Amino acid sequence: MVSAYTSKCEPITAPFCKNVWYNTTVITAQAPNHINQTTQKEAREEVQRWKPLNDMGCSPHLVLFLCSVHLPVCTILDKPIPPCRSLCQISKSSCEYLMNFFGYDWPDRIECDLYPVNGPCVSELGYIIGYLVYPGYDIINITRNETDYEMPESSEGMPEFMKMLLLKWAVIAVCSLVGLILGIVACVILVKRYRRRRSQQDSQKKHKYETVNTGVVYAPQPTAVHDALDQVELQKTQTNRSV
Repeated sequence: MVSAYTSKCEPITAPFCKNVWYNTTVITAQAPNHINQTTQKEAREEVQRWKPLNDMGCSPHLVLFLCSVHLPVCTILDKPIPPCRSLCQISKSSCEYLMNFFGYDWPDRIECDLYPVNGPCVSELGYIIGYLVYPGYDIINITRNETDYEMPESSEGMPEFMKMLLLKWAVIAVCSLVGLILGIVACVILVKRYRRRRSQQDSQKKHKYETVNTGVVYAPQPTAVHDALDQVELQKTQTNRSV
């Protein structure tokens, strides 16, 4: 099935796919990608939406899987080569839990059952299973059996990276809660001190000047002075009594 397909190869412009092992793709109206996109611009914008998930590091295979779906490798065949089912399953089993955690589901249009078990397909091992179909090479069968690799199962438990991520979030949440509690306690203490000081100031202002019937205003003596005067008066009284 050799055709003029390879004459339409173009360099991949999506930053998301700059590190995959191939660097040319083909997307045309006659040969759309695996989700029926017909321009690289459309595919580039779509695949870029997965960057936040990939930045969380859920799977080292996610980029290759998504790029092989949106920007399929350019070969001498007359149709784009899909990702292998195993590549999809490895990516999905590692990242679906995180997607669900944020309220998203794995898209139906890239469900793993849509991709072949055996070639030709892009493998998680970093090459095309089924055929060697690079321009300039002969078409060579490189088939493999399902027993050649361990088919990843859907992750029923929590992935290890997710456990670490949740642990970090839990630590941050606890630290934030402790900080909030300490902040509230500090505010309560400050408010009480302020009210106590304000009460003392009001009391001092209230008793600073007292008006007697004559209209004379005098300043009361400090408490210590009053105590001393009271002590002197008491001593005088006791002396007079003893005399």
